[in-house]
Amino acid sequence: MGDYRKLKNMLCDELDRIADKDELNPSSLDMVDKLAHSLKCIATVEAMDDAGYSEHDGGMSYGSYGRGRNARRDSMGRYSSESRYPDYDTRRY
Repeated sequence: MGDYRKLKNMLCDELDRIADKDELNPSSLDMVDKLAHSLKCIATVEAMDDAGYSEHDGGMSYGSYGRGRNARRDSMGRYSSESRYPDYDTRRY
């Protein structure tokens, strides 16, 4: 985790340098976007670690939450509310 903190501080320092210039051009805006995205990714990794999601300690893996890879989807890939077993779907009665 120490490496993440060091990297996070470096990214924040770079954002501060850009902000101190009081000038926003396409190049600096692109850099701000990349820095902010990197900070968000680090925050996500830290949150996942704090919540106990880890692939190395026998806990849950990052891909094991949500509806799962076998969840029913419609023709556009969105999650479908249709039941796999329409006879047992009580909403239709």
